[in-house]
Amino acid sequence: MNKLRAMVRNAFNRARKAALVTGQNPATDIELRKMPRRAPAFLELHQVPLVLAELSDSDRRLIATALYAGLRKGELFGLRKRDVDIERRLLMVRRSYDRESTKGAREEAVPDRDSVGAISSRSSRSSTWSAALPAAGRRDPDGG
Repeated sequence: MNKLRAMVRNAFNRARKAALVTGQNPATDIELRKMPRRAPAFLELHQVPLVLAELSDSDRRLIATALYAGLRKGELFGLRKRDVDIERRLLMVRRSYDRESTKGAREEAVPDRDSVGAISSRSSRSSTWSAALPAAGRRDPDGG
């Protein structure tokens, strides 16, 4: 309900800014509903291999990277080849896919034993990051 209220309020505000409507925004009179905060659900460690076993090879590498490194979707799709240190088994999380910083606005080195190995098995044979993470579907912006 609160999301619907926010969408109506934003649409009305944009329409008013574009001089399509005038007057007070009717959505501002609607009170926000109290919504219970629910704890997020996480996979148990023993469930991860079971989930990965059900995926295709290309999806498995992508999802394994996200799960084992604890990456958000934007951080996962923001990875570039230079962010993967195979020898030290580190992922450098520097950016999101749609902006030059992460949600927390800081760079972090994420130690990652499992997914770096999955990535390195493909990325060393290819010049595109999308070959290592095929679902990303774009060429490596680092040019290599």
